[in-house]
Amino acid sequence: MNIKKYIFLTMILISVAIVTNSGFNKVACAIDSETTNVSVEISQQTWIDISPDMVRWESVNPGAKSATFKDMETNIEGIEGFNIRNIGSNNISRIWFNATVPSAANSLYSDIYNTNDLTKYNTGNFISLSRADCTGNPLNKRRCGGASITDGDYFYPNKVEYAETVINDTNNIVAGSRVPYLNLSTERNVTVGRIRDGQNEYFWAIYAGVGVGFDCSSSEPSISLGKVPHNDTNVGTIDLRRTTAGSDTIMTGLAGTTYKTSTRRGTTIGSGRWLNTSITVSANCRNITVVQWNKDEGTTADDNNYWITTAATASIGLAYTDTNYILPGEYYTAWVYLQLPYGVPDGIMETGTLTVIAS
Repeated sequence: MNIKKYIFLTMILISVAIVTNSGFNKVACAIDSETTNVSVEISQQTWIDISPDMVRWESVNPGAKSATFKDMETNIEGIEGFNIRNIGSNNISRIWFNATVPSAANSLYSDIYNTNDLTKYNTGNFISLSRADCTGNPLNKRRCGGASITDGDYFYPNKVEYAETVINDTNNIVAGSRVPYLNLSTERNVTVGRIRDGQNEYFWAIYAGVGVGFDCSSSEPSISLGKVPHNDTNVGTIDLRRTTAGSDTIMTGLAGTTYKTSTRRGTTIGSGRWLNTSITVSANCRNITVVQWNKDEGTTADDNNYWITTAATASIGLAYTDTNYILPGEYYTAWVYLQLPYGVPDGIMETGTLTVIAS
């Protein structure tokens, strides 16, 4: 082959190779895309979170109420309520509360307010809550149209109170000491105490049935409850007779057929400070429980007396309907009062707990 022809042919082959390689590189740099669909199925979960979860009221005087507390984890002071947040996936339509009470609740007689033994107390027994229903305002507003929430807007989930006087049907004192100015019926066994609501005290008397001793579980006991509180300026309602007391006294029987705890009987109060609050009595007539927004005490109907959002026209203390919800991610505030009664010893009281139940 002629050397010139060989060189020329070689140059052509090189040119072809260059052109070929250039075209290959252009194809490799082209952009392509593809789409995939992604989805997730959220399981149905009812979960809540309450914060803060460790609090303390400090330097509270006997007979005082305190609306602010300290977050013990952050040391932030001046907190007024608990945030209840829906961290699940279901709408929350109902919320109830359970509070701890002193362990002496089932004793025959408790001198809880006549002792300097702080182990007979529990902080949970003095916690009251408000849902602060305000016309035209969300539930979590502390003030309603410029007016503060009143004391009557606060209720105890399951406050236990103990008899301080036990008197038999021959008018002899079995335990405790008599409050001399109270007017009592004497034909039945009776236990006497008071609902301690901060500086206010509401006298009560539980009358057992006829011929059953101090048995309030199977007989037809009754309660006489004063409407006017005893405090620094007023003696309060002192007429606690069983059937003949005046208009300042609530007199009603204690039924037993619809109550969840078979050994307890009770009633729902229809007027006064404890409007629409259930009051139950122990089987031995020695203690009562003041029930509001609690799932485990009271009657089966109390399941519908729950703390939750409500229509603007609903009244404080009445059962709400499922017209509003706490949606996933939302929260509401339960405003809190610590209502410490008179006659408690100094020191750090036994730690209590407040349990929130949601559905």
